Amino acid sequence: MFSLKANLISKPYLFPLTLALVYLCSGSIWILFSDTLASRLFVDPEVLKQVSITKGFFFLLATAYLLYLLISGFYRELMRSRDIFYGAFITSPDSININRLDDGVFLQVNEGFTVSTGYTMADILGKSSDELNIWVDHEDRKRLAAAIQKKNEIRDFKSRFRRKDGSIAYGIMSARLIKFDGNQCIISITRDVTKQIKAEAELEKLSFYDPLTGLANHRLLDDRLTQLVALANREHRTFTVFFVGLHRFDIIMEAFGHRGGEEILKTVSKRFKNVLRETDIVARLRGDEFVIVSPSPPRNLDIPVFGSKILSLVSEVISCDNLDVMLSGTIGRSEEHTSEL
Repeated sequence: MFSLKANLISKPYLFPLTLALVYLCSGSIWILFSDTLASRLFVDPEVLKQVSITKGFFFLLATAYLLYLLISGFYRELMRSRDIFYGAFITSPDSININRLDDGVFLQVNEGFTVSTGYTMADILGKSSDELNIWVDHEDRKRLAAAIQKKNEIRDFKSRFRRKDGSIAYGIMSARLIKFDGNQCIISITRDVTKQIKAEAELEKLSFYDPLTGLANHRLLDDRLTQLVALANREHRTFTVFFVGLHRFDIIMEAFGHRGGEEILKTVSKRFKNVLRETDIVARLRGDEFVIVSPSPPRNLDIPVFGSKILSLVSEVISCDNLDVMLSGTIGRSEEHTSEL
């Protein structure tokens, strides 16, 4: 671990220069003034010789003490910086790891990394990210390495990572190039934003999808229709809108209650999704009303047959509370070429 601590501290390039300048200045001043002063005070050569030896020892003692003060001050600052940075490395809840640049081998990781990924240090150290299949998209690592080699560091790099249990985590990474144990390495700090991403996705789902059936809601339907109208105007395309309503659904609600009614709506919605194309849009407007939008209906599509098929899905028997329920519905159609909807 000591090698890690030492490598986490930047090299103090100015320190040797400071020592050299201090020694040069103090030595020059001492030589010039002490020799001049000694020659004026002492005429006897033997005495002058003894004085020269004494002042030489004094000079050594003085410079040694000065060096001691400088080095001890620097060492204290060095140890303080080491403890700060090493403490941050160990205790950070974010994932921090050091990898060789050329092959991605893990040389050191912190506890935040093991907690986030589920790997132990024994699992990870000495192995490459490719061996462990940590990157969901391996091209992300290549892009990261290329960016760091070009700019020496990178911030807010978004990627997906695979945990030990196979689950996917989303992270935002900042990294830079360092020297570690004589190797060109990347030290990276990754913040796990999986919960945030999932929360945003859930909020988006609540904003654009009906929470009961999972179908598009009126907001998403409005957005898609706006796009289709623009496309129809620009490229002279056709799209078809079907309006589907369930008959006397309020009686069903009275008979089976709120929960039973919801289960019936979910069953009908699932049937719609199972028979329609991926490009078609199915939305629940309110209660028992649905809209189906076909952005580019096939040329050979028989509209009346398609409408009958939709109604047959509605009228298929639904089992609810051990009873068979048969619904009926109505369907209307609008075929649009322009923005007049």
